[in-house]
Amino acid sequence: MKCFECGFEVPLGARFCRNCGAALTSPVPSPVPSGPEKPLAGAVASLQTCPACGAEVSAGKKFCRGCGAVLAKELPTQRPAPSPTRVTPAVPFRSLAGPAPNKTPYIIGGAAAVVVVAMVVVWFSFLSTEARMMRAIDRGELFSPQGSSAYDLFSKLKSQGLSAGTRNKLKLKLLPKLYAAADVLLQKRHEGDDLDKADVPRLVQIYQWAAEIAPDDRRVLARYSYAQGYAALLNKDKSSALQFLLRSVEQDNSWAFSFNELGRTYSGLDDRPHAAEN
Repeated sequence: MKCFECGFEVPLGARFCRNCGAALTSPVPSPVPSGPEKPLAGAVASLQTCPACGAEVSAGKKFCRGCGAVLAKELPTQRPAPSPTRVTPAVPFRSLAGPAPNKTPYIIGGAAAVVVVAMVVVWFSFLSTEARMMRAIDRGELFSPQGSSAYDLFSKLKSQGLSAGTRNKLKLKLLPKLYAAADVLLQKRHEGDDLDKADVPRLVQIYQWAAEIAPDDRRVLARYSYAQGYAALLNKDKSSALQFLLRSVEQDNSWAFSFNELGRTYSGLDDRPHAAEN
């Protein structure tokens, strides 16, 4: 049946409209339902009790169908309890590049490398045997003082291995000084006098040193052979003197000192024809 006021469909036997609460003046007698009201199709199967008459009314109705009383605020439709939200603990931000590298070892290593390089530079510039020898040459200390002279340092360096670079430096710096020192000694021979006995070994030493520095220079080798021949001649070893002097002339036939001593040697050997040639 329908409500006469609002036209809402109500069950048979209802005395009041459960939509607008109006009294149904022409009720159709109907047995009072013994069980709970069957909910409409699609409605949620939940009930509420009328606070006035105690009748069970479907949830969501505004008025009681038994007494017409206004029902209390409708019960909320039962819904499944939401599943607890899983809270993911916050992860501290971490750069994809990883932790910043510790630069302290690199700084220490760089400083150590600089110190090592500085020590190497100081060594080769001031403390090495070669550096000390070069400074002795610059000071003119070729053969003295003993132990720290250029010649003593050269002998030490030669035992360690003389590089081509060092040899070239000595050719440029030392050879002119050796020639000058030998010329001072040979000045006496140029004037016709023999050298002092102490000067002869020094002349041999000068030209020997020059020959070690420039072993491919025939002019240097000729002077070294001459010094050896002259020393043998003064020691009255005419046979050895002749061999050295002939070698000197062969190595450099433009040096007058070799020819002069060679003629003197031939005279000492009573070889007048060769003495006359020289």
